[in-house]
Amino acid sequence: GPYSMAQFADDWAGALASVSALPGCVVGLSQGGMVAQALTTRAPHLVDALILVSTTCREDPETVANMSERLENMRQTGARAGAEIAARSIFSAGFRDANPGYIEAFIDARAAQPQEPLISAMAALKDFNYCAGLEALDIPTLVISGSEDALTPPDAVREVAGHIPNAELVEMPGAGHIIPAEQPDAFFEIIDSFLSQHYAAPNQLTEEPGNV
Repeated sequence: GPYSMAQFADDWAGALASVSALPGCVVGLSQGGMVAQALTTRAPHLVDALILVSTTCREDPETVANMSERLENMRQTGARAGAEIAARSIFSAGFRDANPGYIEAFIDARAAQPQEPLISAMAALKDFNYCAGLEALDIPTLVISGSEDALTPPDAVREVAGHIPNAELVEMPGAGHIIPAEQPDAFFEIIDSFLSQHYAAPNQLTEEPGNV
């Protein structure tokens, strides 16, 4: 680091430009959804459909406050404290209670990651607003939220869909921020249905940039 959302988008544009099957459908989860928005507005020739999951289109005070708390804990009390806060932020209470082993494994893996790149990636979540760019999109778009998402609440995700002409919005009951982990079967069924409407071969291309 330091990193920026524009840098992440340009990195993805460079990587995707080498894929011969493009343009294709880009899937972005959480911060990856913000990167996907930046990518689509900066390099529209690479993207002909878009799936945005648990994400926002502009800097949100609540999300920034959550990230700031996590960053401060990571710096002051170590990686494990930051990982524990992350687990409380991104998984719903019901999922945490029902899957203690999964949560413990997540915390262990998160704490074992190199922390400085993670901190720098999280710190890039500031001073962004893609609302105007989204309003100019003319591609099939699916936006998915979790009803129990504490990090990017349904209202914030709903705002994303509201800026995109003809976007399809799906709210998944009981799901937290990391919907693919909490409700994988239902999540991928929704995505497959969307892709089948817009591609002759549903799995033509799906790329998933993401930092959580």
